[in-house]
Amino acid sequence: MNFTCFFRSQISTSTSSTELSRISSSSGVREFLKVTKIHNYESQELGQDHKEKLQCELIGSTLESEVSLYRSNGRGDYQIWFSQLNDFAEPKDKLALINKDGVINLYNLTKIDYRSIFNIR
Repeated sequence: MNFTCFFRSQISTSTSSTELSRISSSSGVREFLKVTKIHNYESQELGQDHKEKLQCELIGSTLESEVSLYRSNGRGDYQIWFSQLNDFAEPKDKLALINKDGVINLYNLTKIDYRSIFNIR
């Protein structure tokens, strides 16, 4: 694979995250998004009205997806929402977010042989 910019972050799913397709953005995910200039939660206002929608590729799937990034009202929790996540992942799956030319590529590391994709020995 030829990546212009290769940064990654890993997240784990839970029963509620796969049912709702929403995951709390951990500090590692927030840093990944900021460093890759995909999104900066720090400058984002609170609430659904200020969410940002971006293209997302679910690698190894024919499902179309997009990702929404927002800070919830109230406490300002950082959220990342993937459309079709409940069809792409199951609870306790390990997912990797990879920036490929400014687009989030979501890999389900539990279901694919990522070692062969990235030539890891």
